[in-house]
Amino acid sequence: MIKTEAQRQGVHALYLQEYPKLLAYARSLLRDESLAKEAVQDTFLVACTKPDALLNHPNPPGWLMQTLKYTIHNMNRGRAKLSALLLYFQENPLADDSLPLGELELDITCEALLGKEDWHMLKSFLLHHMSVQDVADSMGISREAAKKRLQRSHKRLKEMLKSS
Repeated sequence: MIKTEAQRQGVHALYLQEYPKLLAYARSLLRDESLAKEAVQDTFLVACTKPDALLNHPNPPGWLMQTLKYTIHNMNRGRAKLSALLLYFQENPLADDSLPLGELELDITCEALLGKEDWHMLKSFLLHHMSVQDVADSMGISREAAKKRLQRSHKRLKEMLKSS
């Protein structure tokens, strides 16, 4: 975490200098303004938690770009996991083998497992490509609360898939 004024100033200067480049790069990969902004914000959140690693790196802009790449990779991985979950449920119906599991059945199954609000949040984030901030705003909760709930929901779905 940022502990000194020099660290704060250093990270702030890099933010002002590198934000436009990082945002343009994130936009080109994510093709969504709000997701791109979220990825860059998450990158600077990491920078604020590791100011020494950033500021003492021989190439701080390169450090930020690499962190952004990892952030985008993790965002895309989460969305791919939900897509795989949807395909899994379509290929392996839980209730009746003669009925394909459609979106309604998936909603019912996941709502029963996660609760209506948590499933709605996870579905909005992964399928409708809403940012964590947009999900938080739609639910009337903080960004950190939304992020934590999304992580927990994802973990419960993952455990369910392992046990089936």
